[in-house]
Amino acid sequence: MSRLKLSGVSKRYGDFFAVDSIKLELQSGEFVSLLGPSGCGKTTTLRMIAGFVDLTAGIIEMDGQVLSSPAGSVPPDRRQMSMIFQSYAIWRGSNSSQAAAPIAKSSRGEVVTLSVSAPPRGFTT
Repeated sequence: MSRLKLSGVSKRYGDFFAVDSIKLELQSGEFVSLLGPSGCGKTTTLRMIAGFVDLTAGIIEMDGQVLSSPAGSVPPDRRQMSMIFQSYAIWRGSNSSQAAAPIAKSSRGEVVTLSVSAPPRGFTT
């Protein structure tokens, strides 16, 4: 069973899709970073996961329990999760790939990075 699962999650503001049918499954212990240009839906997705923004379509589950759906959602203070914002100004002059890397070093001292070649399906600009 997935620890966190987003199934067809969308957020619409009128005719504009801030997030369009994102699908994501995370297992316990996985580390994920959402990277993309300004306005592509990263913050909206995180706000929906945290419970600060109601979704328009789809389901967000944690450990098999539905946290959010168009029918309703568990309040943010009952989700046992947190959200931390970070200013891009910390890495002035860097692009998103440079800012995200290196993420860690392996036990042999090798740099381990997360590379994203294209935004996940559902992210629109």
